[in-house]
Amino acid sequence: IIDNMTRLARAYNMVAPSGARILPCGVAAPTLSRLKRIFGAARMTREGGSLTVIALASTGVENPIADFVIEEFRASLNSFWALKNAGKEKVRFNLSACFTMRDDLQLTAKEQELAAKIREILERGQSGVDAVSELFSQTDSEDALEEKLNEYLANH
Repeated sequence: IIDNMTRLARAYNMVAPSGARILPCGVAAPTLSRLKRIFGAARMTREGGSLTVIALASTGVENPIADFVIEEFRASLNSFWALKNAGKEKVRFNLSACFTMRDDLQLTAKEQELAAKIREILERGQSGVDAVSELFSQTDSEDALEEKLNEYLANH
């Protein structure tokens, strides 16, 4: 678990050689190489299998280094979970920004269909988020959720 990938990137950037090539946002090339080595370790286990690397990064708060690093790694991510702080409320998942790469290999056709319907509703902004929360609280099975989603999409 990398608690703050942004701070790690800044630390690597501070100790980068002074003659290093500078990438966009003021990131030195060796910084990116070191970060890629950490994520590459997930594929370098001796006995096969894999290692899960979870990294957190703050974005969108005047933090061009974090945004640059996330964009660099986006192609190699298995999944991306976006959190948002709703003021004084608890931190919540920003479901419309979350995704799983190659979900076709991980989800059944029915689950993919449900996910597509949920995303369609979430794209409607806060009213969509509220609607999805309500639909989840009203259902206790996949079939019931599918029925409620179809009903919601037909009426809205």
